[in-house]
Amino acid sequence: MRGRVTERLSMAADKVYGVGRWMTRWLLWVGVASGVACLIITFADVLGYKVLRHPIVGAYDLVCFLLLITLAAIGSVTLINDRHLSVDLLVAKLPKQVQAVAESVVSFLSLVVAVTVVWYSIRLGLSFIKLGDISLTTGIPLYPFAFMVAAGFVPIALLFLVKIVKSILALRLLSK
Repeated sequence: MRGRVTERLSMAADKVYGVGRWMTRWLLWVGVASGVACLIITFADVLGYKVLRHPIVGAYDLVCFLLLITLAAIGSVTLINDRHLSVDLLVAKLPKQVQAVAESVVSFLSLVVAVTVVWYSIRLGLSFIKLGDISLTTGIPLYPFAFMVAAGFVPIALLFLVKIVKSILALRLLSK
């Protein structure tokens, strides 16, 4: 009975991981496109200012929004490719069971942070819609950018959920 539950839990975690990978691939292209757009706008703004003495109006707002999209989109890419910062100096010297417990605790705290960011970004986007907030120089509505941050953190939350399940399963296997 326990083996079937563990197997089903592992299969469910693998499916959630697959959804996280799919979202990450989509967000990677969004991040790349917004990063390239940021470079083009910055280049055109500098060129316009230095050559024509007329910069692009609202270029600063656009670059800030595009950087926000880029950073929100690529966060899950670094996590899924295991390129994020982690400090294993102390934990690597501990027994395997303690490592699994530490991994699950850190993943749980990271999940709480990711879910909190998603929740508050959605609330912020809804308040931007309600208040009609726009950027001052270009008049661009602010709510899509809050929702983009939330969308960027959804796969991060899913991936930390998978890490929690995998570390609990590893702890269970180690305790046998």
